[in-house]
Amino acid sequence: PIVAGNTIAKILSFFVIMNGISYILSSIIDVEIE
Repeated sequence: PIVAGNTIAKILSFFVIMNGISYILSSIIDVEIE
């Protein structure tokens, strides 16, 4: 169970990081377009 929980935590943190990166990139692109 400990290993499974660790894997789930890694996957969740990975998605959160990717979501943040895509949000920052879209914000930068919006600024450049305007």
